[in-house]
Amino acid sequence: MSSQFGYHIIKANKVETNVKKKKVKLEKIFFSTAPDMWKETGLTGAQFMHADVNFDQLYQPYISIQFNPEGAKLFEEITARNINKPVAIFVGGELISAPNVKEKISGGSAQITGRFTVEEANNLARDLNTGAIPAPILLVGQYTIGSTIGAEALNTSVKAGLIGILLVALFMILYYRLPGLLAVAALFIYSLILLFLLKSEIHLIIAFIISSIVFAVVVYKVLKANEPALEKIMSFILACFLLFFVAYLLRTPVTLTLAGVAGVILSIGMAVDANILIFERMKEELRAGKPLAAAVEAGFNRAWSSIRDSNYSSLITCAILFYLGSSIIKGFAFNLAAGIIVSMFTAITITKTFLKAFIGTKLGQKLWLFGVKENAPEKQPIKFMKMSKIFMGLSGTIIVIGIIAAAVFGFKPGLDFTGGTLMELKFNKNITAQDLKSSLADIEKDLIGLNKINASSANPTEISAPPEETIDLANSQVISSGENTFIIKTKYLTNETYGKVIEKLKAKFGQIEELRFTTIGPTVGASTQSKALIAILAACVMIMLYLAFAFRKIPKHINPWRFGTAAVIALAHDIWITIAVFIVLGKFSSFEMDVMFITALLTILGFSVHDTIVVFDRLREHLRINERGDIKELADISMTQTLSRSINTSMTTILTLLALLLFGSPSIFYFVLALIIGIAVGTYSSIFIATPIVVYWTNWKKNYNR
Repeated sequence: MSSQFGYHIIKANKVETNVKKKKVKLEKIFFSTAPDMWKETGLTGAQFMHADVNFDQLYQPYISIQFNPEGAKLFEEITARNINKPVAIFVGGELISAPNVKEKISGGSAQITGRFTVEEANNLARDLNTGAIPAPILLVGQYTIGSTIGAEALNTSVKAGLIGILLVALFMILYYRLPGLLAVAALFIYSLILLFLLKSEIHLIIAFIISSIVFAVVVYKVLKANEPALEKIMSFILACFLLFFVAYLLRTPVTLTLAGVAGVILSIGMAVDANILIFERMKEELRAGKPLAAAVEAGFNRAWSSIRDSNYSSLITCAILFYLGSSIIKGFAFNLAAGIIVSMFTAITITKTFLKAFIGTKLGQKLWLFGVKENAPEKQPIKFMKMSKIFMGLSGTIIVIGIIAAAVFGFKPGLDFTGGTLMELKFNKNITAQDLKSSLADIEKDLIGLNKINASSANPTEISAPPEETIDLANSQVISSGENTFIIKTKYLTNETYGKVIEKLKAKFGQIEELRFTTIGPTVGASTQSKALIAILAACVMIMLYLAFAFRKIPKHINPWRFGTAAVIALAHDIWITIAVFIVLGKFSSFEMDVMFITALLTILGFSVHDTIVVFDRLREHLRINERGDIKELADISMTQTLSRSINTSMTTILTLLALLLFGSPSIFYFVLALIIGIAVGTYSSIFIATPIVVYWTNWKKNYNR
């Protein structure tokens, strides 16, 4: 049938023929031509081949579409003349998507990206594939969103990361000598493997073959390892996950954001830890008089439990980050998890192979090359437990100061939690913050007046603006962030209102470069806040459960839950001190607690428990050997033996972070600073907080039962 809008194919039922005029009951419109108001492009379903749902590196769904040769040529012409403009896809006369054109698209293939759920992406692909009718693509509007992360900031952070890696390499060679040099070589190979995994895009079958080889090697190592059956089962489950994870990495390239680069660089710093654990264990075996072959084998075997438990705990944190986080946090967690998994693989294969190459050689017989002094006196245990009460008192004082600071200064939440809009704009002419503020006040009056006019003339059923939007530009916070560059913070604005603000600013001040635009509704902000709290609590609970499981095989008079509980108390200590520092910092600077800060806190959780587990693992080892020994003395011995490892691991990680702090992008300055503070505090708490809690708790329980 025809109407004023065009021709329509209609499915009807209950058609009555005994009347002069045919009456039909409308059930569903299968096809409708485009209304005259739309601009026809000539690209229809006749040139469309198929649509598929795929996933990017953050496991976010997108739709890939394919046209035939005729459609490919037409689509190239359409996208060439509509760059930075959205095009609308109509199926059956219904608008189903309006993706924004980023660049001219050749070859007949394109991607529709957006904040789709898997269900929405599947529905969109289904609508495209089942719409076996002409589906015209029409130009319907235009909007621009400023870039969040610039290429310059990304390159700066990459260079800073390289500087940090060079500092780590220099430290490892100077301290560990020959093993350090081998570790640097292994680290170089590790970096190449990680970058290859993150940037590769190979055929799925080849990717699966490579991941299967990795899976076979890991399973062989797991079965060969001298560890309990349950640990082997857990390692096997991780290996199964690794099979698909590596295949996905090989198949899909990862787009590196600033947070993603930080995750990679941090993973490289943490990757050194596995080598440090092995080298410290190997040095102990060499000091005991074992030959290099036996020392290498024993060093790896004795270090594996620490490597396994600490990295599994970090992976738990990554999983929680990925599940509960935003896209930025997911990128960080994804890259960090990839780095941890690759580091575990390279530590038990590449580093060990390098060390075995020196067995039976003249260099392998020179102990000084391994940092071992012949006939050196045995290290006397440091009396950490005697000093523990002093340091626990110091920590308590800092915690109380933090509570007072929180009560007096309060928290300073960012847009991620409160909702609102942030714009960063660069002007071509000299203006002051006051000039900009006055202009924003004038723009507010114009927009409110315009909205009143629209509201009075609008159809009552139409919504002129989302109910969450309140235009309050006059009270915007304007901060200078560079030469003729300003950050504007205001209440939540829609993209449409933002476009009007930019248009009016350009009319007054001329050309403007939009550096950044973030807008979050109050509802989303509240959701983000609750998710952040859930993520931290979930990480603590999961870490406690895992440690209770990992330390189940200790003497019966020492409950394994004490280790998990002590670790979580130490984690809470580390998190609160870091927060307290930033509460004070927020009072005297522009710092605000945002999603990246929460990411830093969760990373600190993973790293801190990483450090604590190493000390606990050594204490567990001594308790198994000397079940009835004085736990206080055994704790002193354990902390003394792991002290150099704790300091060296923190040192290597902090070196990479310092390079990022000093030479990296300002966008991640506070994120990196939080990591440095948290890691330093975490190293301190693993010795002076976590272990003493286990000791005092055990002795109290022992005296209580008498």
